[in-house]
Amino acid sequence: MLPDQPWLVKCPHCQALVWADEQEKIGEVDPFRNSGATKSAKSYSAPELHDYFSKLKTSDLSEKKEQYLRLRAWWAGNDKRRGANKKQNLSDEERGNLQLLEMTMSA
Repeated sequence: MLPDQPWLVKCPHCQALVWADEQEKIGEVDPFRNSGATKSAKSYSAPELHDYFSKLKTSDLSEKKEQYLRLRAWWAGNDKRRGANKKQNLSDEERGNLQLLEMTMSA
């Protein structure tokens, strides 16, 4: 399986949620070379369930970005349940998200 290339990431410095396609490209790093630039570089982190729900409250989302956030929120909710010994019900927010995801995907 190929590594995930997320569209929304968390800045490793300030923890702000940023869209990868909206960032200014300032250079490239060869991941297979050990250069001085990569030693101090920090990798982004993946948003968590609450981050996706928080970002969904923004009003300036395109339809594609809303679908992406709703799908990733669904996956993030599943991640916390995967391998759990005890059944965990969906929260009201997760249930509503799935209903809206279904509506946006079928439109």
